[in-house]
Amino acid sequence: MVVVTIEEAKEQLRVDKCYHGDDQLINRCIDTSVEHVAGLMGYESMEDAFPSGKVPETVRHAVLMFTVHYYENAGVVSAVDLKPVNQGALALIGRYIKYRNT
Repeated sequence: MVVVTIEEAKEQLRVDKCYHGDDQLINRCIDTSVEHVAGLMGYESMEDAFPSGKVPETVRHAVLMFTVHYYENAGVVSAVDLKPVNQGALALIGRYIKYRNT
């Protein structure tokens, strides 16, 4: 399931669509973000979360926000240079979190 395209990610990142030097890195950031958001919502994958294949725009936007975060912080980070994840991305997916009865 394609949640976010590389073209959408480049637009969010403000990377020229004709520049392909970071395509591999951007695709890894997208994949990581999709997996991360699905996990935050309590699912193994986006397919589990949205079997219809229709991913809500708020979830897609959260994936884009995490993609930007991972892209801009792609290097090794020290404890002194930690960058917090935008809390807005977490707020966007709140209504889709699967609550478990334990």
